[in-house]
Amino acid sequence: MGHVKELWKIVDEGELQVYIYGQNGTYVAEVSSDAGSEEARTNAALIVAAPDLLEACYAAVEVLECNCGGQCEGSCTKGIIAAAITKAKRKAPTVNYESQR
Repeated sequence: MGHVKELWKIVDEGELQVYIYGQNGTYVAEVSSDAGSEEARTNAALIVAAPDLLEACYAAVEVLECNCGGQCEGSCTKGIIAAAITKAKRKAPTVNYESQR
């Protein structure tokens, strides 16, 4: 499964959490914070921007040159962005929270 191509939006629905929905009303995520709804909204805004940020990273890698002598090991700007793309493309591990209690 690839990354989404639709726009996401933030919907406030509580004091400590906000929800993210797709254009067609599909539930995407709930973001909460013990610090309050402002922090939850800030974190949700980053999640909503993630697909655009990933596309920007792809574009940047295409035009940047490696200044690591051709051995791009992640220390130059192109390597750092390429590492971020790799991290974004990894499948998140499934966590069983019940077994951790």
